Amino acid sequence: MSEGLLRIRPARPEDAAALAPVFDAILASGIRSWTKDADAVLADYIAHPDRIAVHVVEADGGLGGVQSLRRSTGDTRWGVPAGWGIIGTHLAPEMQGRGAGRRLFAQSRQAARAAGLRIIVASISATSAQALGYYRAMGFRPARQEGRIIHHLLELEP
Repeated sequence: MSEGLLRIRPARPEDAAALAPVFDAILASGIRSWTKDADAVLADYIAHPDRIAVHVVEADGGLGGVQSLRRSTGDTRWGVPAGWGIIGTHLAPEMQGRGAGRRLFAQSRQAARAAGLRIIVASISATSAQALGYYRAMGFRPARQEGRIIHHLLELEP
């Protein structure tokens, strides 16, 4: 992807196949140690039953990333209390520094407020300097650490 224009839009089911390579690129770059295929992208983000909002970033005719926001039911892997928001951001390495994350989060913040969320949690690997910096820039603050995962919270104004 070149330095072309970015467009943020709601994710559609047919985006899952185009997002799978984004997860592969993140794995190949060493940022993460896992990837997701199209079925997992669809189930874990786009069609997740607790989703509040899922947005993708389009750049140069392709997809460069996804941000999901869902409501916790209290039975999450990391113990996020029921009713809190859970956010995940997954950007291809070439999207770093282009403003995609800020633009995605503007949409997620708006959706969180509309859904009545008061707190959003981002669970981030302690070794992911880029993600730690991004979420701190968005206003998240470290709350607790479990092993290599640092849980960050953002409290939204009513």
